Amino acid sequence: MCDYLQFDYPFPVCNHTDGISDFNIGYAQGVTENGIPFEAELIKDAAETNLSIILPWCVEIFDCEADSMPEFIIDAEPLDLNNVLTKGMIFNGRIDDTDFILGCNEFLESTGIIEFTGQYRNGYSEKYTDANGTELVRFSVTLEGELGEVCISELDFISFI
Repeated sequence: MCDYLQFDYPFPVCNHTDGISDFNIGYAQGVTENGIPFEAELIKDAAETNLSIILPWCVEIFDCEADSMPEFIIDAEPLDLNNVLTKGMIFNGRIDDTDFILGCNEFLESTGIIEFTGQYRNGYSEKYTDANGTELVRFSVTLEGELGEVCISELDFISFI
């Protein structure tokens, strides 16, 4: 029996210093039980609290075959949620596929990274490339907003400052 987790993918290379503001509460780093590394960022403004999770672009997360991964919209602009983890990365486009977004929700819930508090689901996904050339997905979910608390996360966040 092993007392360690081995990464099956490269850890995302994220920004922790540039562009930090009062909106950026903190970040967390981890590895899922099946060896997928991630970083998460908690962002809070006057209207919403959002969680963005950066994960490797891999089939295991999305529960689909490699040849059926969703297309991404190249001419889209990145959603500005005051994220800092993706600063300096190459933005490759947005993913609007509903099945993909629901798959991200299911994966993140199955790992315990998030838990929806009711039937309402939400999410927004974008594709990035980090400084090492690793393809990543940034999946953002609203934790609390206009509808109240709809999702929670038990991650422990490290302050950016």
